[in-house]
Amino acid sequence: MSESVAMMLEKLSRELVDRCQPDVRGVIIARDDGLLIHAYIAYEVPSSSHTIAAMLSVFMGPSRKVYRSLMNSTLDEAMLSGPEGKIIVRSLSVDEVPEGRKIYVGVVTNREPNIGLVLLEFDKYIEAVRKILIRR
Repeated sequence: MSESVAMMLEKLSRELVDRCQPDVRGVIIARDDGLLIHAYIAYEVPSSSHTIAAMLSVFMGPSRKVYRSLMNSTLDEAMLSGPEGKIIVRSLSVDEVPEGRKIYVGVVTNREPNIGLVLLEFDKYIEAVRKILIRR
């Protein structure tokens, strides 16, 4: 019997956080309409995962438009940086996703992460998420 999508994402996310401690603190996956697909946050946050997913899509929508206006191209990744850490967000392309939706995948880091390690592991995570969510 195969694992459910939720169980596969939970296992994958837990492995990422465990493998990259203390650099990676959590991950969130959301659709472009703000619907939460999955969240694994290894610390206490003041907002619900559903609220964070909605805010993630609100952040990425205008960011994509600004990037398109300035660079005449599509945005692949965005990063928020603050005193408590970074949030790196990537999108899965529309042609890969059923119903033509964008899916945003975000990783939350600590204050001073080994950014090379985080990006390398995030690439692997994105590929695994792609295989789980986009079954072709």
